[in-house]
Amino acid sequence: MRTQRNVQATGGAFLATMLLMSSSAMANENSTAELTRNLRAVESLSALGEQLKGLVLAEFGFSADDIRYWSDAVDDAFDPALLEADFTEALDERLPEAIAEAALTFDQSPLGQRAYELVAKSHPLEEEAAIAGGRDYLENAPEDGLALVTGIYESQFGSARANLTMDIYYRAMAIAAEPVIGEAGAEEWVASAQYLRDVYVENYFSVTAGIFGALENDELTELAAALDTPEMIAYGELSTEVMGETMHAAIDRLEVTYADVRAGN
Repeated sequence: MRTQRNVQATGGAFLATMLLMSSSAMANENSTAELTRNLRAVESLSALGEQLKGLVLAEFGFSADDIRYWSDAVDDAFDPALLEADFTEALDERLPEAIAEAALTFDQSPLGQRAYELVAKSHPLEEEAAIAGGRDYLENAPEDGLALVTGIYESQFGSARANLTMDIYYRAMAIAAEPVIGEAGAEEWVASAQYLRDVYVENYFSVTAGIFGALENDELTELAAALDTPEMIAYGELSTEVMGETMHAAIDRLEVTYADVRAGN
């Protein structure tokens, strides 16, 4: 089983997943379900499932049966109805009304819509160009612009989101590989990909900076201030935590379902 090509080919594609959580669309009703839709949580999680299918391919040493087993298990574990139910329930249980109102107010504002448009415009993400563009911005941005995009990234828990995605990536690697090459082999495979975490976090920041660096300085200043309020920071932290919990729940299902599929159940 070839490892380096596998992790390199798959790792970058995850940039498209968590960035969908970075901004919200306009809300029409005051409800947790609407916030879930605004965050595009189901789309993000479904995209993650599709990306994880790329871990098990013939060119990486897996058999045709392995590929079929894995694809079927991923589809079951990342069923959109299950993802939506998990995310909405977790958010509803923990989201204070004041924070929900602040998030919906931002969603409905012209600034919130503008931020969402920038994120939506970046998809589908052309990864190499997006990363290069972000790095170019970071290298050439004025000092205040660099501080503003860094503030947006930090207030929305960019590093936490990127690391959550890599946690899921490594769990999926181990689950996919263990039935094929054993527990020790799977651990070695995951260990060989650990360098990707720092690369991914760095690339995530670069892409985020490139997206929001497209704003004029006054818009960028306004967005950074809007996202730096206690309510929006709390919302960013909570939505990130809920996203992580929902991803891990899906991977828990994947582990069970993959074993069942392989066993013919």
